[in-house]
Amino acid sequence: MKNSAEISTRKTYGGRGATRPPCENASILSEKSGSVQSGNAKEPVVRMAVFNQKGGVSKTTTALNLAGALGRESVPTLLVDLDPQAHLTAIHGKVLGEAHNSVFALYQDNRPLEDLAIEWEGIGRLIPAHAELIKVDSIFGKGQRS
Repeated sequence: MKNSAEISTRKTYGGRGATRPPCENASILSEKSGSVQSGNAKEPVVRMAVFNQKGGVSKTTTALNLAGALGRESVPTLLVDLDPQAHLTAIHGKVLGEAHNSVFALYQDNRPLEDLAIEWEGIGRLIPAHAELIKVDSIFGKGQRS
């Protein structure tokens, strides 16, 4: 017979058959790798992705609120706007300029991400999006990337 701890971990959450509570699923999605220099100590880097194929499900709002909360705790944060509609970039106040100053340049010209990041007071840094991101699928599909 299984003990009660084993039985409770198999409980489903959210009516969708998830076997872990949502907070545990979030920790599974985050990945610790590398380190960030903070004073004399190195701290693990946590990477989180907020994604969903469906529009209008608060992906941008969630990412911005997470970054804001981390910023208040002085955790270095980098937001990467991968949405061709560039809503996160627009919230920052960055005027969409040339595509070569956005994350699109990574895909098109293999530019380093460090060169593309801009400061966002109280949040951290942002790598802005551009409408040209809509072309990324075709770039990879046609093998145009160098």
